[in-house]
Amino acid sequence: MQTKSNLYILGVLYRSISKFDQSIDAFQKAIKLDPNDCEVMFDLAATYYNWGVDMIKASDEKSEQSVEYKAKWEAALPVFEKLSQMDCKREDAALWETMGAIYARLGMQDKAMKAFDQADKLHKSGK
Repeated sequence: MQTKSNLYILGVLYRSISKFDQSIDAFQKAIKLDPNDCEVMFDLAATYYNWGVDMIKASDEKSEQSVEYKAKWEAALPVFEKLSQMDCKREDAALWETMGAIYARLGMQDKAMKAFDQADKLHKSGK
């Protein structure tokens, strides 16, 4: 029987060896068991984000311009945005900084500025 904890651990393990598809699948199954688990949601979004970062690095190493990462970051955004409204992550400056970076890279400058402003406010308040 697959429990939320087992699926979460499986997702983390798959991500640690860059098996992003399997990692996302495990996290999504865990979320079906508990749709409001902040840690599982965060790791799902982080997996999409990390996958995109890996794609950027791979294209840079080949001196190519690729936009494949955008699909991964676009998949991460709704999860990060949901988390930013939840008590568990609302005051997490790193979450807001990550969203700001994604927005900026995807050409959403107004949203990027708002996210970075929120991160700055949280840093200044000591959170």
